[in-house]
Amino acid sequence: MAKRRTDAEGQRSEIHSFVVRIWLEEVETGSRTVSWHGHITYVSNGERSYFQSLSEIPEFIQTHLHLGGGG
Repeated sequence: MAKRRTDAEGQRSEIHSFVVRIWLEEVETGSRTVSWHGHITYVSNGERSYFQSLSEIPEFIQTHLHLGGGG
């Protein structure tokens, strides 16, 4: 569950925390190639997702914030 807090203007807001760890991984496929890999963890429940492309990070976050088409 996300934490609720009151900001300086007195409005309530939810706080969601994620930890993202990324690293370069070398893949040999005839020529030397490097790509970003990593994992993202949703702090509130410990759910972790591994990825092989940085473009996968926003989808994981949107799922937990209930943004976009997910609901």
